[in-house]
Amino acid sequence: MAKPKTRTMYMHTLDGQPARFDARDGGFLYFCGGTATVVLVPTLRRLRREQQMAITAAASDPNQVCNGWHKPKRYSYVRVEVPSSAR
Repeated sequence: MAKPKTRTMYMHTLDGQPARFDARDGGFLYFCGGTATVVLVPTLRRLRREQQMAITAAASDPNQVCNGWHKPKRYSYVRVEVPSSAR
């Protein structure tokens, strides 16, 4: 039996927990859980661009700086394999 074709997508993480990017207000990442859903990112390049936007926005907000959200080490990702037919 042939192995099903897959494609690689990426999921944001904050402190190792699932996260989602929101482009409003300069862009930020927030934790996902409960009813909040994760949105997979199609390319690593886009994921890194979104994370940099979130880091830059956090660095300009004193409240987020106090909480350490401007530190790149808090941001990461997980590689996810999804069936090619999934959209």
